[in-house]
Amino acid sequence: MPVNWHRKLLDRLLLIFCYCSIFIGTLSSVVDYRRQCIISKPCFTICAYISNFIVLASTPLLAQFATIWETNFEQNLIILNCNRCMIITMILLNVYIIAFRRQRERRFLKLTAWTFELDTRYVRSWLPTSRATNRRLDIIHLTKLGTMLMQSLFIFTSSLYFAQELDWQRVIQIIYLTTVLNVIHSTFFQYFTVLMHLLYRFENLNLQLESLYYSLSRRQALCLLRLRDGVNPMLQLSLFTVSDLQSLAQEHYHVTALTRHLSTYLKFVTLCVLLWNLLQSIVYGVYIFFALDSKENRESRNWFAIAVITMLYAMLYLDLYLFYWSCEAITSAYCRTTQLLQLFNNLKLSKALTQQLETFSLQLTTKPLYIGASGVYTLGHASFLALCVYIQRTILILIQFEFERRLKLLRQHLNVELTEEIEDFIMDYKM
Repeated sequence: MPVNWHRKLLDRLLLIFCYCSIFIGTLSSVVDYRRQCIISKPCFTICAYISNFIVLASTPLLAQFATIWETNFEQNLIILNCNRCMIITMILLNVYIIAFRRQRERRFLKLTAWTFELDTRYVRSWLPTSRATNRRLDIIHLTKLGTMLMQSLFIFTSSLYFAQELDWQRVIQIIYLTTVLNVIHSTFFQYFTVLMHLLYRFENLNLQLESLYYSLSRRQALCLLRLRDGVNPMLQLSLFTVSDLQSLAQEHYHVTALTRHLSTYLKFVTLCVLLWNLLQSIVYGVYIFFALDSKENRESRNWFAIAVITMLYAMLYLDLYLFYWSCEAITSAYCRTTQLLQLFNNLKLSKALTQQLETFSLQLTTKPLYIGASGVYTLGHASFLALCVYIQRTILILIQFEFERRLKLLRQHLNVELTEEIEDFIMDYKM
């Protein structure tokens, strides 16, 4: 891969991210993607376990934060219950992530080491990908990292801004809340990082296969001119291509196996985090509506609060979309390999090369690659669109419920006033 400014920036930021992950307790080793090595030290492990102990021991603090949650918004039943439900879910997910942190980390480091070993084994066959492809993937990776950091920043600043009473206890609670969110986002970003590196490998494999096809088709046209001399150079070329195609098939098999192992190892974490993001999207959507409808914003035009929550909502959707996009991109790259193999059917090939192509095609079609969330559903553009539709429909149902509640209270209030007026009129009439 060509080394450019976005690749250097991404490698340095990923290195900083690993050190930050050690500080919050989601990793105990540093993964250096530039040098392709894993750095493990006893001090890293000690720091990770200390952070895990602090976060788990302070879980009652987060539960207390759910009971005394107060904001500058007009309080109602929907916001109160949504806040408590979201923070209870956060507690359960945080405990689950930290309790199985060591087991998840071993699998993550094992898959990363296998990826580095795979690069070392097949580094000679790699072709330089286009700058546009590298730039696109690197910018997507940087954007994902930026959305993760911006969500934590928005949560911290908005919690400070919306708090009615700000004291040291509330500041400590907000810092702890931000740390718990960083634990969840850090675990999710580790999964995304491995997916992006596997996507680089799939793209490069497709590039090698496409280059092999065009090279073979061009040389076939030239070799047909030499058949009149009684020599069949196409046979020699086919024998040379068989070894290249066999090497590509082996590399593709290893990359596919790594992707399946990753999807299998982290399936429960992925499902839990996606459910958490679903709940978070619904809660923030309800927040935006009631922020627009609150009495304070209608009178003082407090658009800053609305802008902060709207930006956080947009960041959450962008963060989800990038993850679903990476899963869809890997599936598309896998299907792209099958389409490239079908192009070889237009060429006149030797028997050995034809058998190798059939073996490669059988390898791809026997068990297609799909990235799912614990087998519940497949991650891709269609599932992301269905998720967005479900979120908006749930928000509308909650808003409709709140309006029905307000209308019912208004009718009760009017009935009471009307009853009092009728009683006053009867008393005046009797007198």
